[in-house]
Amino acid sequence: QNVIRSENDRDIYLVFDFMDTDLHAVIRANILEDIHKQYIIYQCLKCLKYMHSANLLHRDLKPSNLLIDESEKNVKIADFGLAFKSKDNLLGGADTRGTLKYIAPEQLWDNRPFDHRVDAWSLGIILHKLLTGILPYDGESLSAIADKIRDDEIDYSAEMWDGVSIDAQDLVEHLLCKTQLDRFNVADIAKHSWILDSDIN
Repeated sequence: QNVIRSENDRDIYLVFDFMDTDLHAVIRANILEDIHKQYIIYQCLKCLKYMHSANLLHRDLKPSNLLIDESEKNVKIADFGLAFKSKDNLLGGADTRGTLKYIAPEQLWDNRPFDHRVDAWSLGIILHKLLTGILPYDGESLSAIADKIRDDEIDYSAEMWDGVSIDAQDLVEHLLCKTQLDRFNVADIAKHSWILDSDIN
């Protein structure tokens, strides 16, 4: 909306639309219906498609960086401090910048080049938390999270998945695929039945 220069001529202040809250607070309040969850993920997809088409990777997607207008459930992605623009949309491996609980396996321990699908992994973690209220992989250190991702499989038969559709579980499984090349990208997610069969289209 506006750019304001500070009096010391060293800083600028960016004025954006006011947003009521963020997804982290909304998940904690447990107030979202299934259609809201689909709509939030759908909007994130549209944002990511736009960013990735410009070879821009966000690299720090997490609920607190998804701002929400409570009345309309409109979403804006925030905090581009770790965003990266790459000519070939490919970065060197072993880059653990970002929030540990949301960064992709290839950033943790594969030490291989990674691409826009790091954002798809983060979206999968967000979707898992939206659907179940918890993180699939948690821990206080890099090694703890890396070990859980390497060794553990998500238990889709657990009680926390009661009431969650098979389509939604399937999408989470495709987003949290540890092998980057097998993981869904934004185009794949947009074609998934959990998105296509919803009332948001």
